[in-house]
Amino acid sequence: VTTPPLDAIAAAAECCRRYAHDLAHHHSGSWSKRSLWLGVTLLCISISALIAYSLPFFSIVMAVIASLGDVMSMFGLPCLFALKLLKLRRVEACACGVLLVLAVGLSGCGIFSSVQQLIEAYMGNR
Repeated sequence: VTTPPLDAIAAAAECCRRYAHDLAHHHSGSWSKRSLWLGVTLLCISISALIAYSLPFFSIVMAVIASLGDVMSMFGLPCLFALKLLKLRRVEACACGVLLVLAVGLSGCGIFSSVQQLIEAYMGNR
């Protein structure tokens, strides 16, 4: 089984790595460097668009990723850090605890729903 989009991603990543290395060692503001930057940027955007349009369940996969990270990073982690690092009053600690439990619960519901949609979409395309 070949995976052309993954090969293209690896090639784009290598190209971006080489460009970043060149940029770090040559601080020239010449037009050739800027055109190289523009070319690499356009290549990365094009490859990302190709992957987004070629994968049949890309939006559902993105929903799973968002469920894993967005709710927890917006609500859960700040509350966890506040509980561990700050001296909070009792009311503040209770509010952070409730918000942390709520964030974990909402993230779990989002993960369950997204994985369920992914399974349904996969079974429907077989």
